[in-house]
Parts: sequence; C-alpha cells; structure tokens
Amino acid sequence: MRLLMATLLAAGAGTAALAEDPSPLRAFPDAFFSVDFTKEPAVSQGTFPAVTPIGTVVAVPATTYTQSEPGATFRVTVARLADTPAHDGHALDHAVAAFRRLHPALPLDTVISQSLNGSKAQLCGRNFGFAGADGSLHYETFYYNPHTALFYDVGATVEAKAQAQHGGDAEHFETSFSLTADPASQLPAPPPWPDNWKPFHDPDGGFDIRFPAPPTVEQGSYITDVGITVPATRFWAKAGGTLYRLTVARPRGTAADPEGTTAEASVLGAVRQWDKQGTVIADDDVAISAGQCGHDITLRKPDGLGARASIYFPATQQKIYIIEVTQTDAATPVDPLDDRRFRESLTLALAQ
Repeated sequence: MRLLMATLLAAGAGTAALAEDPSPLRAFPDAFFSVDFTKEPAVSQGTFPAVTPIGTVVAVPATTYTQSEPGATFRVTVARLADTPAHDGHALDHAVAAFRRLHPALPLDTVISQSLNGSKAQLCGRNFGFAGADGSLHYETFYYNPHTALFYDVGATVEAKAQAQHGGDAEHFETSFSLTADPASQLPAPPPWPDNWKPFHDPDGGFDIRFPAPPTVEQGSYITDVGITVPATRFWAKAGGTLYRLTVARPRGTAADPEGTTAEASVLGAVRQWDKQGTVIADDDVAISAGQCGHDITLRKPDGLGARASIYFPATQQKIYIIEVTQTDAATPVDPLDDRRFRESLTLALAQ
C-alpha cells in the first residue's frame, strides 16, 4: 500500500508536515479509535449515507472529526449503524460497492488488515486513492467493526497547490489510524476444544488447524475460475453429518501463477469458483491475521444443504486456502459451534 501511495503522491513528494512532526496519536475513546491529528480537530454531529444490504442509502447518525490546513483536509467520520437498516455484517462490502460506483476508475484500491487493539481480533478494511479533475489528491480508508456496529471513513484531501507542503501527509494520516476494542462489546471468546478436536500441522502447506477426527490427506488438483488446473492438497474429516475440509491450492509456477496479481484478485477468483456450487446467502470480509484478509461465504446448494467457506490468499505464501464446512445430511444440521471451531482454528505462517 505504501508503494502505491508513494507513486500516486509523486507530484507531492516534498515536505511531509505530519510525518516530520511525530506528535503522539490522539485517542477518541468514545468512538474507539486513535489517529495522528496534529492539533485538536473540530468535532461535528450529523449523518452519514450508509448502504443497506439491498443497496439503498440511508442517513445514519455520525460524528466527524476534522483537521483543516491551507490546501489540505484530514477527517475521520464515525457512523453508528446499530438499530438502522444498514446494521449488517456486510457493511464494508456494501460501502465499497457504492464507493466504486461513484469512482469506477480507482488507481488505488487495496485490501488492508487492522489489529483491533486490546484484543486478538482482526478487521479488514479498504484503502482508496484517486486524483480529482482539478489535480487534487483524495484518499479514503473504510473499516467496519461488527462488534460495535461502527463504520469508519478515514479521509484526506490535498489540493494541487498544496502538494509540495502536504504531499506525504495523506499517507501518514491514513496509516496512523488505529482501532481500539470496546470492552463492553464482548468479543466472542475462543470456543473450548473437545478431546476429539486434535491439532494438525502441515509444514508444507504452512498452516495449523484442528479437525474433529484424524484428517484424510489427498493430493490432487484445483481448477481456477478461469479454467486453469493447479496442484492442490485436500485435508478432510467427517463428523456428525458434516464435512470439514481444507484445500490448499498452489498456483505458483503454473499458468495461473499470481505473481504481479493482487491477493484480493486471487481471493475473488477463488470466491467466484466456489460460488458456482450454489446460491450465495452471505459474503463477508474476514481477516485471519495481519495482512491476510479474505472472504467468508455461505451458500445454499442445489440439494438444499448448506455450505460455508473462508477463503484466503496470503501474498507471502502464494497459496489459496479454502476452509469449508458442508452439511452432508439433511436430517443433521451443522453445529454452529463446530463450524466456528474449525474455521477459526486455522493459523497460517507469515512466510513460506
């Protein structure tokens, strides 16, 4: 992200006032964030145009924190989605889709991950950058915290005449933003492990996971969404009418080698392929660790059975991870706790 920002900011690569003044982050505990405003921001109450699951726009209560400089503006808008039609687990995806409709040709659109300070939770966000018709530079970063139902729009605008002075400030401001956990939001505790859920480590796949029974390991192949076959290993076990499976596909060195392709594009390709199995009920952004964002998809298959998958593509590993929980018996629904146990037990190495 920083390299892309630097490229877009090349015209304003002069003095970076915020970056040169390492002032401490200003904390806003009522809104659960901190950011590097170099002076006390102006605070205003108003509304924010949030997007509902069906694509309509509704005005929700919001607080905006703004620091204005000659030729530059830095702001954070915190929208409160609780008890509104926009209060939905897909809040980030809906907002991103609406933003892209307004700005269809974005030179910078990056999936990013944020550690929720004070907890082990990870949140995914989206970072956008574009140049206005008047030569101004614009940046937006979106986050949604489902634990507090707060949506964050972190924005920076630098006018063309001020880029020599504030050219690097936008990047610094965007990256200085940090979310904090609300102790009252009661982040879900990790589920306890029954005796039969044993840890499984695969050094070649670069992961650890738990299965409800010793998994079967199969070498095979995986077909990408554009029809390219790549090597893959599948690890699976069945318990109580449910299939628990992890597929690790290796596109490196094949015609589908994602070198030079964003992790987001690789994940979305895997999502499109998995979606072919049924009707999509839900599709959320999900993070497994810093820098490793993916998608969590729920399907209804043609036979009426349910299936769910979390899909990741860590750029450090160049592997596609598809972790699935699939109902195999109509008379036996998937245990939600076992579903969560399996998908949340996956941990990936930072590099491989």
